Amino acid sequence: MHRILSSLLLLAALSSTAASGRASDASAAPPGAVSPISAVLADRDGDSMPDSKGGFARVRGTVTIPPDVVHDRNFQAYIQDDSGGISLFHWD
Repeated sequence: MHRILSSLLLLAALSSTAASGRASDASAAPPGAVSPISAVLADRDGDSMPDSKGGFARVRGTVTIPPDVVHDRNFQAYIQDDSGGISLFHWD
């Protein structure tokens, strides 16, 4: 299950990056560096969108998957650390 979840998280991050073509401050971190979730969600320019939107960031935290939400076409999970949390989802 860990391998599947890691693959889904990586796929979600890569899809987001490819769709926007934009890099983020979090992606400027050294390869392999772990960013706190609060840094990934930071909105320093005040436009109500995370400054790292569309970029790639490596985070580490606890993943929660609600029962009955992993299907062939739909996925929902949450990852949180001591600084914040992110909802991950894909609906087809």
